[in-house]
Amino acid sequence: ENKMKTIDCKAEFKIFYHGSSSSANIENMLCPPEETGVLSETGRKKNLNRVFFTEDIGLAKIYAGRAARSYGGEPRLYRVISPVDVVQMNDTKGATVYHAEWAFCEEI
Repeated sequence: ENKMKTIDCKAEFKIFYHGSSSSANIENMLCPPEETGVLSETGRKKNLNRVFFTEDIGLAKIYAGRAARSYGGEPRLYRVISPVDVVQMNDTKGATVYHAEWAFCEEI
């Protein structure tokens, strides 16, 4: 009996998180700052065409707090779903950083 193994499916499914503020008006999609005009890190000039997220819920909570302080509103936490074109920037345990062109998300 020949059992086919699917080679183009990832065996490991990562869950990512994004922290933001209610003032960013995120519904179910993360779009880059150059499209939304929303940027919580003042002075950031790089990667304005990318959205950022992490595997670490604790780090996402920190970012949500920062976003609320710098942008107003209440901290909000999102689960990032099916990001497009993912790049890993930092693999430090507890402080992973990834970015993508855009991603669907849901508030948690």
